[in-house]
Amino acid sequence: MFDIGIWELLIISVVALVVVGPKDFPVFLRTVGRTIGKVKGIARDFQGTMEDVAKDMELEEIRKANRDMANLGNIDMTSSVQKPDASSENKPKVESTEQS
Repeated sequence: MFDIGIWELLIISVVALVVVGPKDFPVFLRTVGRTIGKVKGIARDFQGTMEDVAKDMELEEIRKANRDMANLGNIDMTSSVQKPDASSENKPKVESTEQS
C-alpha cells in the first residue's frame, strides 16, 4: 500500500521518539498498531461489501438478460420466415463420387 523503505521508517521512528518521548513511546506504538489494525478491518469490510454489491449487480444483469431472452421467445416469428420452394424440396441431392 505505502512504499516506505527502511530509511524512511527509521526517520519516522526517530521523529516520533523525539516528539512523544521515550517514556510514552511504547504506548504510542501500541496505539498506532491498534489504529492501523482497525483501519485495515474497516477497509476489508468495505471491500467485501463492494464485492457483494458487484456480485448482486451482475446477478441482476443476468436475470434481466434471461427475462429479455424469454420475452424474445414470445414474439411470433413465423411471418418473417420464408418457406422453401416446393421444387427444391423434391430434387435429389447428387453426391460426387469421382475417384482419382
